[in-house]
Amino acid sequence: MSRMQLKIMGALALLVALVVGATGVLAERGLRERALDSIRTSLERQTRLVVQLVETTAFDEANSRALQAIADRSAASSGARVTFIAPAGRVLADSEVPESGVAALSNHADRPEIIAAVARGVGISIRHSATLKRKLFYYAVYVRGDESNRGIAADVTQAKGIVRLALNLDQIDAASAQLRRELIIAGLLGLLGALGLSAVLSAFSLRPIRELREVVSDVASGQLDRRLRWDTRDERGDIAASINQMSLQMRNTMEDALRGKAQLEAVLASMVEGVLVIDRDRKLILINPRGREM
Repeated sequence: MSRMQLKIMGALALLVALVVGATGVLAERGLRERALDSIRTSLERQTRLVVQLVETTAFDEANSRALQAIADRSAASSGARVTFIAPAGRVLADSEVPESGVAALSNHADRPEIIAAVARGVGISIRHSATLKRKLFYYAVYVRGDESNRGIAADVTQAKGIVRLALNLDQIDAASAQLRRELIIAGLLGLLGALGLSAVLSAFSLRPIRELREVVSDVASGQLDRRLRWDTRDERGDIAASINQMSLQMRNTMEDALRGKAQLEAVLASMVEGVLVIDRDRKLILINPRGREM
């Protein structure tokens, strides 16, 4: 296998790797973005339904048991983690934590989604849960107590509390990992196919170059009868015509030289005078028979 063939195979393999890699990155990113957008829409809808369930329930420790019951029922129907948080950040109920353990939870006022909900009415965050040790998608709504609950609070003193729902992202990460594995396998198969195809195509495409090299080498060594049999009407045909014309001219020139040499030898042989030819270093380079006799 020639160096040029190896270069062609390497370039094609690199191209396949780049295309598969770029396609994989874009496909994985698109899958993740669509999945996250679907989760956000689902959490937004479910959160508003949960908000309606707590419209008549005050967010305080006295109602923590009632809030816990609502959180458990909502989580069972939605499949999401449901948390009710007081305006100051104290957790009042959490569907993933037993009622007896809620009091031990840390204050959530510093959570990104809670900060955003307090500031803008709605907070969204994707982060690792310190309580569940899992990556979750959080959607929090700041519930007002003086109007129909639309998820936007104008004043913290009017706030009833914060409703937060969260969904586990393990399935998305698993789907992304599965897609990544499938793309790697597809990339390897494509790479092997590309190497095989490039080997065949490069061998076929480089055949004229090898033939050209052989003909030029033979012509250079004196085999002036060699010709390129390329009858195509493209660049290859032009190259073949030029090489063949050059070979023909070289043969004609050599034949003319041989004829001239033979004529000169015949003339010198018929002369009765001795003829000697020497170069500038006084070395003998030509002598006729009469000269040898003398």
